[in-house]
Amino acid sequence: MSLDTTDEYLDSAQSHLGAARFCFEHGRNGLAGSEAYFSMIATVNALLLSRDRSSRESHSGVLTNP
Repeated sequence: MSLDTTDEYLDSAQSHLGAARFCFEHGRNGLAGSEAYFSMIATVNALLLSRDRSSRESHSGVLTNP
């Protein structure tokens, strides 16, 4: 999925964070960790866009963004 705006990334981050909380509360800790990770990636992409940097579609792209 390709997101285009900071708001879309922040919405995605919030959605993943809610899913992480739900999974954690229901004993699905592995899934909770995965959802928290995706929330973090979406948050970093929102930050990059807010700083006029291009967003990246993967964690390696976030790590290597100049």
